[in-house]
Amino acid sequence: MAHEIPDTRLRMIDLLRLLSSEQEQLNYETDVTIANVPAEFLCMSFDDQYHSDDSFFRSSFTADELEALAEFHRYCDKHSRVLPEARGTVQTWLAFPDWRGIMFEAKKILDGIAPDPR
Repeated sequence: MAHEIPDTRLRMIDLLRLLSSEQEQLNYETDVTIANVPAEFLCMSFDDQYHSDDSFFRSSFTADELEALAEFHRYCDKHSRVLPEARGTVQTWLAFPDWRGIMFEAKKILDGIAPDPR
């Protein structure tokens, strides 16, 4: 049985797109019926997508992109620690400046990795 190799770069770009967009986050909350969508955003960021020590992950980005992603990861780690309990809704974090900062930083990294053609 053949296994499909995930497109690490595309998955990271999709995550950054989600994290950088209020509308994408609200759409995700509507479309994905899990208990705590905001917690899922952090899980995707820290557990599912960002694997800086993995050679396959590293080969998917340039050295500058890897450094930008590392800076973003550090920023998220620092600011996610002060986020209020989300209580399962995206709106809680959208009202919080530290989450807006994470969104801004995600957009900045996204623009550097994959300029939005829209």
